Amino acid sequence: MKVLLSYPRSGNHLVRFFIEFLSDQATYGCKDNPADCPAHQYQFPMKVPFQIKPAPRTSCYHKYHSMPAPQDGQVSELIVIVRNPREALIREQGLNLLTNKLPHDSKSSSASYFAILDYYEAFKGRKLMLFYEDIITRRRWFVKALCEFLQVNNPGKLRFVLDNIDRLYEASHKATRPGREPLNVSSGSLNFYYPALRQPFKAQFDKQLIAFTKNHPMIRRRYGINT
Repeated sequence: MKVLLSYPRSGNHLVRFFIEFLSDQATYGCKDNPADCPAHQYQFPMKVPFQIKPAPRTSCYHKYHSMPAPQDGQVSELIVIVRNPREALIREQGLNLLTNKLPHDSKSSSASYFAILDYYEAFKGRKLMLFYEDIITRRRWFVKALCEFLQVNNPGKLRFVLDNIDRLYEASHKATRPGREPLNVSSGSLNFYYPALRQPFKAQFDKQLIAFTKNHPMIRRRYGINT
Protein backbone atom coordinates (compact mmCIF):
# COMPACT_ATOMS: atom_id res chain seq x y z
CA MET A 1 0.00 0.00 0.00
CA LYS A 2 1.14 3.51 -0.82
CA VAL A 3 0.22 6.30 1.58
CA LEU A 4 -0.33 10.03 1.10
CA LEU A 5 -0.20 11.43 4.62
CA SER A 6 -0.87 14.97 5.76
CA TYR A 7 -2.37 17.03 8.55
CA PRO A 8 -5.79 18.34 7.42
CA ARG A 9 -5.91 21.49 5.27
CA SER A 10 -2.46 20.87 3.79
CA GLY A 11 -3.22 20.33 0.11
CA ASN A 12 -3.92 16.59 0.11
CA HIS A 13 -6.62 16.85 -2.56
CA LEU A 14 -4.38 18.87 -4.89
CA VAL A 15 -1.58 16.30 -4.63
CA ARG A 16 -4.04 13.46 -5.24
CA PHE A 17 -5.25 15.27 -8.36
CA PHE A 18 -1.76 15.35 -9.84
CA ILE A 19 -0.86 11.82 -8.70
CA GLU A 20 -3.86 10.53 -10.64
CA PHE A 21 -3.22 12.69 -13.68
CA LEU A 22 0.48 11.83 -13.91
CA SER A 23 0.32 8.13 -13.00
CA ASP A 24 -3.03 7.22 -14.61
CA GLN A 25 -3.97 5.45 -11.37
CA ALA A 26 -6.75 6.28 -8.95
CA THR A 27 -6.09 7.40 -5.38
CA TYR A 28 -8.34 6.44 -2.49
CA GLY A 29 -9.71 8.72 0.22
CA CYS A 30 -9.86 8.26 3.96
CA LYS A 31 -11.33 4.83 4.64
CA ASP A 32 -13.91 6.18 7.11
CA ASN A 33 -15.27 8.73 4.62
CA PRO A 34 -17.29 7.12 1.77
CA ALA A 35 -17.72 10.52 0.08
CA ASP A 36 -13.95 10.89 -0.28
CA CYS A 37 -13.81 9.37 -3.75
CA PRO A 38 -10.88 9.30 -6.22
CA ALA A 39 -9.94 12.76 -7.48
CA HIS A 40 -10.80 12.01 -11.11
CA GLN A 41 -14.43 11.32 -10.13
CA TYR A 42 -15.00 14.89 -8.99
CA GLN A 43 -16.75 17.39 -11.23
CA PHE A 44 -14.54 20.09 -12.75
CA PRO A 45 -15.26 23.44 -14.41
CA MET A 46 -13.19 22.35 -17.39
CA LYS A 47 -12.50 19.08 -19.18
CA VAL A 48 -9.65 17.31 -17.40
CA PRO A 49 -8.36 14.45 -19.62
CA PHE A 50 -7.69 11.81 -16.97
CA GLN A 51 -6.71 8.42 -18.38
CA ILE A 52 -7.23 6.22 -15.32
CA LYS A 53 -6.33 2.58 -15.84
CA PRO A 54 -7.35 -0.38 -13.63
CA ALA A 55 -4.81 -1.14 -10.94
CA PRO A 56 -4.68 -3.17 -7.72
CA ARG A 57 -5.52 -1.04 -4.68
CA THR A 58 -2.17 -2.03 -3.15
CA SER A 59 -0.35 -0.19 -5.95
CA CYS A 60 -2.38 3.00 -5.51
CA TYR A 61 -2.02 5.85 -3.04
CA HIS A 62 -4.37 6.05 -0.07
CA LYS A 63 -5.12 9.30 1.76
CA TYR A 64 -4.49 9.47 5.51
CA HIS A 65 -4.63 12.29 8.05
CA SER A 66 -3.15 10.09 10.79
CA MET A 67 -0.74 7.18 10.74
CA PRO A 68 -2.05 4.02 9.05
CA ALA A 69 -2.84 1.18 11.41
CA PRO A 70 -0.94 -2.13 11.10
CA GLN A 71 -4.12 -3.90 9.96
CA ASP A 72 -4.35 -1.53 6.99
CA GLY A 73 -1.44 -3.31 5.36
CA GLN A 74 2.27 -2.81 4.85
CA VAL A 75 3.24 0.64 3.59
CA SER A 76 5.58 0.44 0.61
CA GLU A 77 5.80 4.13 -0.31
CA LEU A 78 5.06 7.31 1.61
CA ILE A 79 4.39 10.90 0.58
CA VAL A 80 4.00 13.39 3.42
CA ILE A 81 2.74 16.95 2.93
CA VAL A 82 3.81 19.53 5.50
CA ARG A 83 2.23 22.96 5.94
CA ASN A 84 3.43 25.82 8.15
CA PRO A 85 2.18 24.77 11.61
CA ARG A 86 1.13 28.34 12.34
CA GLU A 87 -1.37 28.15 9.50
CA ALA A 88 -2.30 24.46 9.57
CA LEU A 89 -2.90 24.21 13.31
CA ILE A 90 -4.86 27.44 13.67
CA ARG A 91 -6.96 26.64 10.60
CA GLU A 92 -7.76 23.07 11.60
CA GLN A 93 -8.30 23.86 15.28
CA GLY A 94 -11.22 26.06 14.30
CA LEU A 95 -9.98 29.48 15.36
CA ASN A 96 -12.79 32.00 15.45
CA LEU A 97 -11.25 35.14 13.99
CA LEU A 98 -13.95 37.23 15.64
CA THR A 99 -13.24 36.04 19.18
CA ASN A 100 -9.68 34.70 18.67
CA LYS A 101 -10.49 31.76 20.88
CA LEU A 102 -8.55 28.54 20.52
CA PRO A 103 -10.35 25.25 21.26
CA HIS A 104 -9.61 23.26 24.38
CA ASP A 105 -8.12 20.33 22.43
CA SER A 106 -5.40 22.39 20.74
CA LYS A 107 -2.58 20.46 22.44
CA SER A 108 -3.95 17.12 21.26
CA SER A 109 -4.38 18.45 17.75
CA SER A 110 -0.82 19.78 17.72
CA ALA A 111 0.50 16.41 18.86
CA SER A 112 -1.16 14.81 15.82
CA TYR A 113 0.63 17.26 13.50
CA PHE A 114 4.06 16.41 14.88
CA ALA A 115 3.33 12.67 15.06
CA ILE A 116 3.13 12.73 11.26
CA LEU A 117 6.65 14.19 11.10
CA ASP A 118 7.91 11.49 13.46
CA TYR A 119 6.28 8.81 11.33
CA TYR A 120 8.04 10.15 8.24
CA GLU A 121 11.42 10.17 9.97
CA ALA A 122 10.98 6.58 11.16
CA PHE A 123 9.73 5.23 7.83
CA LYS A 124 12.39 3.14 6.06
CA GLY A 125 10.86 2.74 2.61
CA ARG A 126 10.70 5.10 -0.39
CA LYS A 127 9.45 8.43 0.80
CA LEU A 128 8.99 12.03 -0.25
CA MET A 129 8.28 15.12 1.84
CA LEU A 130 6.47 17.96 0.12
CA PHE A 131 5.90 21.39 1.61
CA TYR A 132 2.55 23.01 1.02
CA GLU A 133 4.16 26.36 0.33
CA ASP A 134 6.28 24.87 -2.46
CA ILE A 135 3.25 23.13 -3.95
CA ILE A 136 1.46 26.48 -4.15
CA THR A 137 4.30 28.79 -5.22
CA ARG A 138 6.65 26.47 -7.15
CA ARG A 139 4.11 24.68 -9.30
CA ARG A 140 6.36 23.45 -12.07
CA TRP A 141 8.99 22.27 -9.58
CA PHE A 142 6.33 20.41 -7.61
CA VAL A 143 4.99 18.60 -10.67
CA LYS A 144 8.46 17.57 -11.79
CA ALA A 145 9.41 16.36 -8.30
CA LEU A 146 6.19 14.37 -8.00
CA CYS A 147 6.60 12.88 -11.47
CA GLU A 148 10.16 11.80 -10.65
CA PHE A 149 9.15 10.20 -7.36
CA LEU A 150 6.23 8.38 -8.97
CA GLN A 151 8.69 7.10 -11.59
CA VAL A 152 6.40 8.19 -14.40
CA ASN A 153 8.12 7.90 -17.78
CA ASN A 154 5.71 9.79 -19.99
CA PRO A 155 7.30 12.96 -21.41
CA GLY A 156 4.13 13.84 -23.31
CA LYS A 157 1.98 13.73 -20.18
CA LEU A 158 4.49 15.79 -18.21
CA ARG A 159 4.69 18.38 -21.00
CA PHE A 160 0.90 18.67 -21.11
CA VAL A 161 0.77 19.26 -17.35
CA LEU A 162 3.52 21.88 -17.44
CA ASP A 163 1.92 23.65 -20.40
CA ASN A 164 -1.47 23.74 -18.64
CA ILE A 165 -0.30 24.02 -15.05
CA ASP A 166 -2.37 27.06 -14.04
CA ARG A 167 -5.57 25.71 -15.60
CA LEU A 168 -5.12 22.36 -13.87
CA TYR A 169 -4.55 24.04 -10.49
CA GLU A 170 -7.71 26.06 -11.04
CA ALA A 171 -9.67 22.96 -12.00
CA SER A 172 -8.57 21.15 -8.86
CA HIS A 173 -9.40 24.12 -6.66
CA LYS A 174 -12.91 24.48 -8.09
CA ALA A 175 -13.76 20.78 -8.11
CA THR A 176 -17.00 19.59 -6.54
CA ARG A 177 -18.01 16.18 -5.30
CA PRO A 178 -20.39 14.11 -7.43
CA GLY A 179 -23.89 15.40 -6.84
CA ARG A 180 -22.61 18.99 -6.58
CA GLU A 181 -21.64 18.74 -2.92
CA PRO A 182 -18.95 21.42 -2.34
CA LEU A 183 -15.38 20.23 -1.93
CA ASN A 184 -13.69 21.82 1.07
CA VAL A 185 -10.18 22.48 -0.24
CA SER A 186 -7.44 24.80 0.93
CA SER A 187 -7.65 28.33 -0.42
CA GLY A 188 -3.92 28.52 -1.12
CA SER A 189 -3.30 31.18 1.52
CA LEU A 190 0.22 31.03 2.93
CA ASN A 191 0.05 33.58 5.73
CA PHE A 192 -3.53 34.34 6.70
CA TYR A 193 -4.57 32.80 10.03
CA TYR A 194 -1.53 33.51 12.17
CA PRO A 195 -1.36 37.28 11.44
CA ALA A 196 -5.05 37.51 12.34
CA LEU A 197 -4.42 36.03 15.79
CA ARG A 198 -4.41 38.78 18.41
CA GLN A 199 -2.83 38.91 21.84
CA PRO A 200 -2.93 37.27 24.31
CA PHE A 201 -3.94 34.33 22.12
CA LYS A 202 -0.91 34.71 19.85
CA ALA A 203 1.45 34.48 22.84
CA GLN A 204 -0.41 31.38 24.04
CA PHE A 205 -0.15 29.75 20.61
CA ASP A 206 3.55 30.68 20.21
CA LYS A 207 4.39 29.14 23.58
CA GLN A 208 2.71 25.88 22.60
CA LEU A 209 4.39 25.84 19.20
CA ILE A 210 7.87 26.38 20.63
CA ALA A 211 7.32 23.49 23.04
CA PHE A 212 6.11 21.13 20.31
CA THR A 213 8.94 21.96 17.90
CA LYS A 214 11.65 21.30 20.48
CA ASN A 215 12.48 17.98 18.82
CA HIS A 216 11.82 19.16 15.27
CA PRO A 217 14.65 21.52 14.29
CA MET A 218 13.84 21.16 10.59
CA ILE A 219 10.41 22.70 11.15
CA ARG A 220 11.93 25.47 13.24
CA ARG A 221 14.41 26.34 10.51
CA ARG A 222 11.90 26.06 7.70
CA TYR A 223 9.32 28.31 9.33
CA GLY A 224 11.47 30.57 11.47
CA ILE A 225 10.15 29.37 14.82
CA ASN A 226 12.44 30.82 17.48
CA THR A 227 12.66 30.19 21.20
